[in-house]
Amino acid sequence: MSEAGSGRRLLTVLDGPHAGQKFYLPDGETILGRSADADIVLDDESISRRHAAVTVSPNGRVRLDDLGSRNGTWLNDERVAASQELLDGDEVGLGEVRLSFHTPPSAVRPPPPRSRKLWRGALLAGAAEVVVLLGNVAANALAGWTGTAGWLAAPVVGVLVAMVNDVLKKSEPEEKPERHPGRGQPSRARAGESASGRPSGAGSLVLVLAVLAVVGLALAFGVRYVSGLVTGNEPGIERLEAQQGIERSGVTLTVLSVLETDHFTQVRASVRNSLEFTVTMPVYKNAVLTPDGGESLEADPFRSSWTDSIPPGAERQGRITFPGHLPGSRIAATLSFSTVFGQGFGGPASLTTPPFVLKDLASAKTTAAAAHDGERAPLGRAPAVVRGAAWAAVA
Repeated sequence: MSEAGSGRRLLTVLDGPHAGQKFYLPDGETILGRSADADIVLDDESISRRHAAVTVSPNGRVRLDDLGSRNGTWLNDERVAASQELLDGDEVGLGEVRLSFHTPPSAVRPPPPRSRKLWRGALLAGAAEVVVLLGNVAANALAGWTGTAGWLAAPVVGVLVAMVNDVLKKSEPEEKPERHPGRGQPSRARAGESASGRPSGAGSLVLVLAVLAVVGLALAFGVRYVSGLVTGNEPGIERLEAQQGIERSGVTLTVLSVLETDHFTQVRASVRNSLEFTVTMPVYKNAVLTPDGGESLEADPFRSSWTDSIPPGAERQGRITFPGHLPGSRIAATLSFSTVFGQGFGGPASLTTPPFVLKDLASAKTTAAAAHDGERAPLGRAPAVVRGAAWAAVA
């Protein structure tokens, strides 16, 4: 393959023991390497047995691919990670051996357009910062209006920034391979190209962002709604005025919190077992929340997060979920376990707390909103999780 030919693409070895040797490239794939089976054999220890491939396609384009070589394939001092197009004057490095690529005048095509990656990167960085800031503001506002936790900001912002990236990519003209020129070769960039390369998809970008903002928020709220409905773990308003408990026969039951959510009443309670044996307090058909003069609520064991068994000398806390709500006025209520099962003698047969007072629901909402406003994060900089989601989408 080293014989001369007319109008053929040419690789010339620039250094090493093969310096000056010329190899003409036929149509199709040509394997370069140290193996005797390679189409172009270069006997150098820095070159792998099947090091790289040069492919001349029917349309005249020539591409360079690395074949998983040990020391890498280089194009104009840049390592080849994916298939790259060869242009007249390019310098190819195989290990420590350098070759130059040349084409006959009839095969030289006009140089590719100048890359706009730097411009796109700057625009994308600015757009990402704007989306992150707006996402932070929206998350704080939504949390204040609805009591929704700011966790939904991260996925929403991540989706928006990813779509900004995608739209900017698709709004650019198709790029041809762009590389630094080889040693001694002039730059291929042509004057006046940058003016014609500005993306023209600004209107589409605004429309896509507006639609995604609505869809993303709706999706986040929908996931949160369904998840809370299925698991019972919904955010809510604290109504308990003060903790209340009872100790009987070595077992102490304390009500720590009472939350009213969209669909449930959640009671967080603790049980301390001072006995010498394990006690069991299941919630199924056993735990009841009773308002003063009202109708009792039965616990839902599947939506609760509660440990039935308490070993001797241990204390356990958990969430008991009751479908439905107590009256919204300021009332007293009790939490009861109809049966307390013990593996020994001396424990209580049942447990019922003294009445604990629940705030008026309207007053509780006002208190919760005021407390949230005082704890709200500054809007000048997004939380780390939001910024992390945004830049992960960019990457």
